[in-house]
Amino acid sequence: MFLSLNNSPEETKKYIKQVTYHLHPTFKPNKIVVKEAPFLLSRVGWGYFDIDMELEFQPAMGLPSKMLTHGLCFDDKGKTSSVFLEVNANEDG
Repeated sequence: MFLSLNNSPEETKKYIKQVTYHLHPTFKPNKIVVKEAPFLLSRVGWGYFDIDMELEFQPAMGLPSKMLTHGLCFDDKGKTSSVFLEVNANEDG
């Protein structure tokens, strides 16, 4: 899985500093920090479960971390989740 803003690694890293993935407790480790856009995480496993993702914004954004949840699904080649985050960027950003 990965996190991307408008399918643009450049735009993604402009706003997102890192993503922490919280996998099912059977994964060791089950907390993985990814610091490079598009914040790709790949693991081998089985079954369906929710993956919590903690987005840490770039410091210039002045925003707190945001938790998102994605339901893992393998049907029909997997699924995507879209989330709308409204951010009021300052003129310097």
